[in-house]
Amino acid sequence: MGHFKVTIWLGIFKVEFDPKEAQLKEEKKREQILREQRNQLQISESNQNDFSFKFPKFAVILLIFLILFTCGSRKRVGAICNDGTSSYSTSSGTCSHHNGVRSWRYEYWWD
Repeated sequence: MGHFKVTIWLGIFKVEFDPKEAQLKEEKKREQILREQRNQLQISESNQNDFSFKFPKFAVILLIFLILFTCGSRKRVGAICNDGTSSYSTSSGTCSHHNGVRSWRYEYWWD
């Protein structure tokens, strides 16, 4: 297809129209729009990746904090002796006449 210009005289104005040049401009516009759409897609994907990376990190930090807070806030309130009796004593001589301590009883912050 040949390259041509259409010239139209409107009074004192000369209007030239080059279909090939118009087609090139249109293609450039289309390419720019596609580039912008790709950039927007990459930005939205990177935001999703940031969130998906930050959420597990935040969850692990929160879990560690809760474990440390729970273990640090427990209070010894008694013991269960090896023969099955229970005691409210929390000192070193607890269950000395009952074959020693089987397990300690604790009270946590949520009790």
